[in-house]
Amino acid sequence: MRKKILIMDDEQDTLTMLSMTLKLAGYEVASAETGQKAISLIPEFKPDALILDVMMPDIGGIEVLREL
Repeated sequence: MRKKILIMDDEQDTLTMLSMTLKLAGYEVASAETGQKAISLIPEFKPDALILDVMMPDIGGIEVLREL
């Protein structure tokens, strides 16, 4: 079973680069452009790891961790 990683970043280029790199390494990847989307994806995607941008326009990475 492949490990799952959720990436949260408001920069589309960063999301694309990280997603492609991690998929090539064998991970299942989900991405979120907002903190709110990341929070809503976590229960259904059930990631093994998170890569969170700390500075986001809505909810930053630290706040997402607090929600968990």
